[in-house]
Amino acid sequence: TTTAATASTRALPLIVSDNGITDDSPFDKDPTTARLAEPSWTRAKIAEWLPLSLRMSKMDLIYSTNFHGRTLESLYRHCRKAKHTIMMVEPIDQGCEYHAVGMYASQTWQASSRVYGDGECFLFRLGQDGSNLSQRWKWKPKGKCDVLEEEGIETNNKIALLEQFQVGTNEYISMGGNQDGSAGLRLNEDLTKAETSTAAGFDNDALVSSGLFEVGLLEVYQLVPLYG
Repeated sequence: TTTAATASTRALPLIVSDNGITDDSPFDKDPTTARLAEPSWTRAKIAEWLPLSLRMSKMDLIYSTNFHGRTLESLYRHCRKAKHTIMMVEPIDQGCEYHAVGMYASQTWQASSRVYGDGECFLFRLGQDGSNLSQRWKWKPKGKCDVLEEEGIETNNKIALLEQFQVGTNEYISMGGNQDGSAGLRLNEDLTKAETSTAAGFDNDALVSSGLFEVGLLEVYQLVPLYG
């Protein structure tokens, strides 16, 4: 059973909602029930990281590998009408200290030949039981002068890498990119494996120290205004 969020947590938004379940309702064992965002501390931490305009929101579970199948096609289908989503990924990695890693996406996830999203996107990880290992990495824009100082990559290519926010194809989904093809977080087409590394534009740590990991549960939540 979860407890109601208090004002002191600043978790005004992010009341998990699926099939009528709210912050002060019991979570049953139905596979459609939110899991990774069930602990109230996860929502409080995510609330701190979101743009101010989204902090008075609730989290609606729109996709879960427990219920909707483990494919990118299914993920895109269930997210096709959703902007402003939180993707939470459970790392299955021996000795992993993280409850979940993930991405905040400002635009709708979809298979596309173009990069999309914007500078509000971010990568994050949540330590177990609300530990101080929780961290977010926002996109950090660089001026043209900064780009020109960096050697080995053509300027236009460097800018393209820095602005690689959301990438969705039929083979993978990712956020952040590098010249060698690695990403801040990338998941394969059947959502069973993921890789993570420092990404140009985000300057993040690898979200999981091993870099490569198997994926347990994956959930996507849409942020919906509490009022209106």
